[in-house]
Amino acid sequence: AFGNIVEELKDVSKSYKEAKMALEFMDGNFNKAIAFVGAMLKYITAYNLRVLAFVAMIINHFGTFLCSYGSPMFKLQSIITRFAFVIFCFFLAEGMLHTHNRLKYLGRILLTAIISEVFYDLHFLGSIPNWNGQNVCFTLILGGVIIYINDLCKEKIENNICK
Repeated sequence: AFGNIVEELKDVSKSYKEAKMALEFMDGNFNKAIAFVGAMLKYITAYNLRVLAFVAMIINHFGTFLCSYGSPMFKLQSIITRFAFVIFCFFLAEGMLHTHNRLKYLGRILLTAIISEVFYDLHFLGSIPNWNGQNVCFTLILGGVIIYINDLCKEKIENNICK
């Protein structure tokens, strides 16, 4: 089994040193790693995820203001903060699942998108309105609409099959 892993790691990793480090971590310490991850999971709460996403978003926003585009610092802050969007998507899905009124929920996100679009356009595109790019809230709304339509279709299919 480790022979296959070694070959895959050699192919995937950019250097033999990275593959060797990954194998040394797995060899004999795999159970410890699983136990560590299990112990850390109890600290991952909705609040902690929100704080993590907020901090990542702030780092990203300051990085776009303070670092020149393409610089090593700009690239580093971009890499560090990319997971914030994934967390926002998770909370969008949770919100769509638990809200009492999905349309009002999406409306609040739309209101946030419209208000923040003014500042987004001014900073990144230089004029209001500018349709060459939109802030991430519009992408979240599209995801929410897809969830909403998917659930409506699922309900219709279930009702037709059950009758």
